[in-house]
Amino acid sequence: LEDKDIKGRIFLSDQGVNAQISGPETVAVKYAEWIKTRPAFGKLNYSTFPCPGHAFPKLVVRNKALVSLLREMPDLPVTDPSQRAEKISPQRWKELLARANDDSEEEGNGGEGAAKKTKKPLVIDVRNDYEWDTGHFAGADRPVEYNFIETPTGREVYNGLEDVDKDTPIMMYCTGGIRCDIYSTVMKKQGFKNMYTLEGGIQNYLRQEGDEGWKGSLYVFDSRMAVPPHLDSTREDGDLPAVSP
Repeated sequence: LEDKDIKGRIFLSDQGVNAQISGPETVAVKYAEWIKTRPAFGKLNYSTFPCPGHAFPKLVVRNKALVSLLREMPDLPVTDPSQRAEKISPQRWKELLARANDDSEEEGNGGEGAAKKTKKPLVIDVRNDYEWDTGHFAGADRPVEYNFIETPTGREVYNGLEDVDKDTPIMMYCTGGIRCDIYSTVMKKQGFKNMYTLEGGIQNYLRQEGDEGWKGSLYVFDSRMAVPPHLDSTREDGDLPAVSP
């Protein structure tokens, strides 16, 4: 990358690579495709989005945990798919999101002789409070955490799930899918059995399904700070919508 017009941050760890870079699309895509040719990176997922210029001041490559929580819990089995939540497509997510926000849907197991009811899904936002303020999915409560590393672990469960049946369907989401994937391993250890994460995160949902079920804009960790639901920060659409309480 030394002679390429690439800026951003690339974090390398035993659990994988977490990278956000900016540069000419052809150069950035060529780099991502080159990474996919390296041993163990053949299934690398990446996305590209229009940007009016560089979103980062410089290029940083560092040996660092994928997310802050892994600095405190490096032994989480995050690379084992069986220990994480089930990934579901944006289309399936939209279907479950509609059920989660359907006030007419009954819950419970039904009385004797009645057909067994399907438990209503719960939606949780596994990001930081200020990210929720910028935009979130309908039905997701505001996180109490300012930083992901504050997310409850051990016996203390995620805020609002203290009295929830461990068989309840739980829909977890985050920006690109990494934080919720990792946190689902914690919740699995806590006994939650029916968890779903949004494949590719919010970004992938907005790209494939549009903003149905989404409120506000999307917070991003670069110089743009936030992008509209259509994800194109080069368009001049006026003020970005926000949902800060």
